[in-house]
Amino acid sequence: MSGIAGLLRLDGGPVDAAALRRMAGALAGRGPDAQGAWAEGGAGLAHCAFWTTPEARRESQPHRDAGAALALVFDGRLDNREELIRQLASAGCPPRDDTDAEIVLRSYQHWGEGCAARLLGDFAFALRDGRQGRLFCARDIFGARPLYYHHRPGQLFAFASAPAAPFA
Repeated sequence: MSGIAGLLRLDGGPVDAAALRRMAGALAGRGPDAQGAWAEGGAGLAHCAFWTTPEARRESQPHRDAGAALALVFDGRLDNREELIRQLASAGCPPRDDTDAEIVLRSYQHWGEGCAARLLGDFAFALRDGRQGRLFCARDIFGARPLYYHHRPGQLFAFASAPAAPFA
């Protein structure tokens, strides 16, 4: 299982890069293969990778589409990858590669928040939509992958795969 974490500043301030690094550090045991972070304005995402599939080795997270103002961190495994790739391609929104992160990003781009209901497997993810100014978080229907959060109204929303990370 990989680790995901992120911050969304609700007070208009910028994300503290050191805080994002501390959150990723709290997840280091969940992702020994690679780490990545992204921050822009009041939003930041971090990922600690534990590669469990051949596709995961080709992923670089946080996964981004700068032109669409989307950034994603994903922990999980999709069981209906081929079906989703076909549906997205026929709808004119083909994934650029066959990684789970790219498939989820394109699914959100095409179906919006309804994408989570179309994903089969065990997963948790968070996607920053810069154009909509929102952070969308979802997990599989059975809750196989953890997703903890902390919310300080008007100030901060923090989430992670482990309960210690939002408080780091």
